[in-house]
Amino acid sequence: MTDIPSTTIKEAYYKPWNSGIASGKSGINLYVRLNENTIILDSVLFRENVLKLKNSPVDSLLYVANLHSDNHKIRTKTSNFYSFDSSVDECVISYKIKNRKGLFYHKVFGVMKRQTINYPSSPTKN
Repeated sequence: MTDIPSTTIKEAYYKPWNSGIASGKSGINLYVRLNENTIILDSVLFRENVLKLKNSPVDSLLYVANLHSDNHKIRTKTSNFYSFDSSVDECVISYKIKNRKGLFYHKVFGVMKRQTINYPSSPTKN
């Protein structure tokens, strides 16, 4: 595991979400905010799931991973994250360093839960 300067990652937090209908989905959005664009985030191991981190189209310093029943990938022995351990308030991030080859890994401690997002139910059809 490679340490990046602690000032590079500003914060990491997650927000549970509910779809708003009884038979709908629910999940967790994991947010990682950087202080500067010196690294490019790739994937994250969060709660035993390997998720792709996507850069926000409106904020170049914010990355988001979405966990719900349709898209999660349980960590396997063939995963790059196989050798890492993390608890419920930790995650392991894979990232690239500009102008360097390969992926690097960094463990983030103290991933905090924020308020749950409850999406409104769909309008009824007449």
